[in-house]
Amino acid sequence: MSLLNPFPHAFGLDITNYRMRFVDIERKRNFSGKSYSSLKSFNQIEIPEGLVRDGEIKDEKKLSDLIKSMLATAIPHKTAAKFVVASLPEPKTFIKVIKITWMEETEVPQAVKWEIEKHLPFSIDEVTLDYKILGSNQKENKITILVGAAEQKIIQSYHRTLKLAGLIPLAIEVEAIAIARDLLTETDLEKPSLIIDIGRSRTNLILTAQGSVQFTTSLKFSGENIVQNIMDELAVTREEAVRLRDLCGVDPRRCKGEVRKIIFNSFDNLFKHTNITLQFYQDHVNASGLPEKILLTGSSSMIAGLESIITDETKIPSAIVNPSAKLKPIRNGQINEKFINILPGLSTAIGLALRGAASDVHEE
Repeated sequence: MSLLNPFPHAFGLDITNYRMRFVDIERKRNFSGKSYSSLKSFNQIEIPEGLVRDGEIKDEKKLSDLIKSMLATAIPHKTAAKFVVASLPEPKTFIKVIKITWMEETEVPQAVKWEIEKHLPFSIDEVTLDYKILGSNQKENKITILVGAAEQKIIQSYHRTLKLAGLIPLAIEVEAIAIARDLLTETDLEKPSLIIDIGRSRTNLILTAQGSVQFTTSLKFSGENIVQNIMDELAVTREEAVRLRDLCGVDPRRCKGEVRKIIFNSFDNLFKHTNITLQFYQDHVNASGLPEKILLTGSSSMIAGLESIITDETKIPSAIVNPSAKLKPIRNGQINEKFINILPGLSTAIGLALRGAASDVHEE
């Protein structure tokens, strides 16, 4: 245990409307002194419909029991860690980069509260604010600050649920920041990028530049929308619709192009909001350019040919990314196969776990 770290270990926990995932990572140092991240354990469990709705926990006791069950049946073994870094659902949070006139550090909290109140979608009296100073510009006499906000009742509900599960919340973090931590290096964060996180119940657009998340928005568009459209158009079961979505995708050479047409029509809302986000980037971050790349992730992102239609629509190179790129490869074949099966949806959990293990370094 490091004497400089009072919290020796924390795992990442991601709770969505339909699934819950956890990842436990250990930081190690090899014989040459180089540190790396190694997977200790992981798991995914289905959440009964209605138990979590639009990010709100409807029954804290039932969800806490599911958390206990998930940790007890973890792969390859249950975790003994009690500290947890959890995420808050994107629709229940707000994140924005603001600039304020330079002032003494003691005056910043009140200035942040006054400035952000003009942008919040909910009352300032009902939220918890957190902020990070990104830098200052003496020439402009401005301080650049990343501000995160979440409804107090949501934070309190997550705290109670985690404690009912016998856990100690080390941090509860905005989902977009965890995803960016997982998918981007510090160098990548300096460059403009757009992350499109396509989940089963919603899609998040996350704009990063200048070392931080700049803007996020959450859409109703989801992998489930696509599945439902395929079921309706082709009169197939849900299981078959999922298979067709991922296998045939938008590749015109597969399934006679029938599935491509259905999926492409489903993407209208995503294309619309992607273009709005790109316009925001030009209006507020860089008037002369666009993000250099688009990163695709999420449990519903493994659609054949998805990168090509996103690239064609935005004219920006797009690619499906590997959420485990920062982890040492798993040697055990059986464990690796189970991990790969759920990997597309693990970006948030891995990003949270990377924070939880950041200062927990063990010698080999």
